[in-house]
Parts: sequence; structure tokens; C-alpha cells
Amino acid sequence: MVKVLACAASVLAAASSQAPDVRVKFAEFEAKFGVKGTSAERETSFDNFAKHLDMIEGLRKTERGTAVYTHLTPFADNSPEEIASRLGFMQSDLDSQTSVVSVDTNNLVDAYDWRDNGFTNFPKNQLGCGSCWTFSVIGNLEGAGFVQTGKLVRLSEQELLECSSKDTGIGKGNTNIGCKGGSTSLTMQWLIDNGLGVEYEEDYPYTHVSTQKCSHTKTNDILLKIDSFITFPKNEEQIAAALVQYGPLSICANANNWHAYESGIYDQEPCIHAGLNHGVLLVGFGTDKEIPYWTVRNSWGFGFGEKGHLRLARGKGMCGVQKLAISAEGIKIDNTRPEPPFILGPSCCANPDLNINTDEECHAFCKNNGGWKSFTSPGPYCECYNGKGCKPYPECNDDANVTLV
Repeated sequence: MVKVLACAASVLAAASSQAPDVRVKFAEFEAKFGVKGTSAERETSFDNFAKHLDMIEGLRKTERGTAVYTHLTPFADNSPEEIASRLGFMQSDLDSQTSVVSVDTNNLVDAYDWRDNGFTNFPKNQLGCGSCWTFSVIGNLEGAGFVQTGKLVRLSEQELLECSSKDTGIGKGNTNIGCKGGSTSLTMQWLIDNGLGVEYEEDYPYTHVSTQKCSHTKTNDILLKIDSFITFPKNEEQIAAALVQYGPLSICANANNWHAYESGIYDQEPCIHAGLNHGVLLVGFGTDKEIPYWTVRNSWGFGFGEKGHLRLARGKGMCGVQKLAISAEGIKIDNTRPEPPFILGPSCCANPDLNINTDEECHAFCKNNGGWKSFTSPGPYCECYNGKGCKPYPECNDDANVTLV
């Protein structure tokens, strides 16, 4: 055992011999996110981490906005394959066949953010599954549903992941391929063509795998249905007007290096010309220090970027943000369905004794408790690798006074 550890230590030292600060930064990363895996796995993580440092150095040199890139993101030791597993958008012929609806821009406001106007569902985490397309569609159904009905519900990505995919799904037009990718517009069309609805997230919870057959039926558990969907022009001013009018929009982008993003307004010239590979949700726009920006809700957990969000430079076609913006119409929500308990109870992180109310406080608390594990979970609660921190639902809802261990 001593020889194995000595060998691993010598490998780490050798790998960092040309850049002494790499080991220091890797230690900072492990202090924040925990020491994970065997010696061999840690060696691989270190190699990936060293390459990540080279990448963010390049991004810092070419950044034209205010974006900050860091080695302290949850993904800094991920392999290219692990990063790719968090993408998964696939374009379809339907993207170019759908009729485009223009939007009046005459009275367009300077800024708007749906997080300040009733859309308050938290950012979710697709984990190591290329299901981004489901989160993009569900985010739109939740947000547009709120605009059209006045009711905000939490919907099931897992249903779309399994039921609209060709190996596990039902109905016709189920051409998505589960965790290997899917199309936002084809998913909308699948719902319409089959007369299907989407159920509560809690009734069909997310598992980040798509190996099971669809358990949804036409007659049971239908909470929300749509009549149609519309596509907006590839014009950022019209997309801004559409966002205000229709609610958070399902869009797609290129996210090849977003895993290095920490905060600020992202502006990278190569991303303007890159192909689409990731489905996300457009929730707002504004201007910061005279720089126009979009606010995008990602599906990489609450620990990504600015509490699950990223800001992209607006007006430049950044990362293809304008290329495929869609929204559901004719949304109907069954108000007779009782709302299930929230899957992550609202008191999960509300212990005033430890004051764990922000990501930063959670990181500080977990630093001496094995590292921060919450980024691997679907919701915004605080959990450390040694088990300390806030418990997820249902434990924390069983007794509101027992939220931390």
C-alpha cells in the first residue's frame, strides 16, 4: 500500500514538474470538491486538471467581455468524454421546416429577467447524461406555462428522456436517443402528435439514465399539455421581445468550454462560429457596465457559474444563442391535480446556527468535511463528502428542525 501511494505521489510530482503551481491549484480543487477515487483515478483527474488549466489560460487571453474562468469549477478534473456527456443536443430537419413567427419590437424594454417576474424554479442538474434537450424543453413548458396559465409547476425531464426516445419510448416520432442526445423541436412535436402531456417531476423523478421503458400513459398523470410550438427569427432583438412576451425560451448553443466559466459576461469570438451542441433556457437580458448580455439557465447544477446560470454577450450571435429559439403555445394545466411535496424541501438549508445560505458558505463549511458534494445533486442544497450538511428531501421535510447533521 505504501508503494502504491508513493508511486502515485511521484506521478503527480512528475506531471507538475514544469508548472509548480499546478499541484497547489489541484490541492485547492480537492479541498473544495473532495479527494475522490483510487490513486490511479486521482492521477487521471490530475492530468485532466492540468489540461484544464491550459484551457482556461487560453480563454483568459481571448476573452472580450468580463467572464472569469477558474480551476475551481466542479468540472475542472473532468475528461473530454465526461464534458461531452453533459451536452447532447441534436439538430433535426424540423428545425428548418417550422414556420417562423415575428415579434413586435417597438416597445422593447432595456432589460427583463423572468427570475424577478415569477419564474422561480431552481436550476437542475442533468449529471452525466446528454439530456440537456429535456431540460431546455421542460424549462420552457414551466415558464411559458406560468405566463399562459398563471401557475408555475415542476415538470418531469425523465418522462421526456424515456418516453420520447426510440429505444424506450411510446407513440410515433420518438426519435431521440436518451442520454446520447435529442432534439428540442422534435420533442415538442412528439408531444403534439401523440396528444401526450407531461407530469409532475416528483411523480416521474429524474434518474440521469434512460434504460427503463416509458411508464407514462395517455390517460394517467397528465398535468400539462400543449397545442403547438413556435420558432422565432434568428434576430436577437426579436428574441428579446419574444422572451418578454412568451416567457423563458428553449434555445440551443455551443457549450464546449462553459465548464471553465465562473462568472461575468462570456464573449469568445470562436464560440460565435461553433455548431450547436447544448440545449438550455433563456431567462433574461440586460446590460452590465455598458455590455449587453443574455442570461442563460444551464442544467449543470446550482454549482455551475452564477448559481446555475451563465451570461452571454448579446447582439453578437454568441455561441449561436439566436439560431434556434422556440416556445410552446396553447398550454393547459390540469388544476384538479394535487401538487406533490417539493422534492427538495424549502427548509433544507435554512439552519441559522451554521448560516449555510449561499454556495460560498456551503463551500467553506464543506472544506473541513471532505469537500463539496452538492454539485452532483439535482437541487440547491448543501452536502459534504463526509455526509455533513443539509439533507435532501424527504429527510429534511420529516422534521423542519432536523436539517443539518
